[in-house]
Amino acid sequence: MRTGARAAVLADLLEQGGLRQSAAPEVPQLSALPADLVTDVLGVYRALGGVLDSPKLRPGAWDLAFENDLVVELDEELHFNRYRLLTLDAPWYSDQAWAPEYRELCVDHEEECLSAGKWGQRWTNDSCIAMFGPGSPPGVLDGPAPLAGSSVLSTTP
Repeated sequence: MRTGARAAVLADLLEQGGLRQSAAPEVPQLSALPADLVTDVLGVYRALGGVLDSPKLRPGAWDLAFENDLVVELDEELHFNRYRLLTLDAPWYSDQAWAPEYRELCVDHEEECLSAGKWGQRWTNDSCIAMFGPGSPPGVLDGPAPLAGSSVLSTTP
């Protein structure tokens, strides 16, 4: 099932549970964040191998949005890997009840991520190359996978 179809099914279920869809809030921009959060975000970027001194981080739109600024972003096969695992060590995830299970999913499903990313233009793009340098061939993740909860992030930009 494609992400759009998954989003439609989830939206229907959430609406049946009493939530009402609404316009999504604006996508957050790095320049609009408090200084300490910018430091944390840049720490994640550097831990992921970011090469730019001042990256232009431009997150995409949310998959679903509901009243009261509830937004949902669905993950797909390409998202369950060592790099997402590394992002889960960011400070803003420290008190999330779902984070330990999500870390396990990243470890347990990396092979499916690699398989899903081997075809077409799914592995990289010009923006990724500019922000992180040339990547590995499709289906190969360079370097060892960090251990869940390893706190490899540095918040020093």
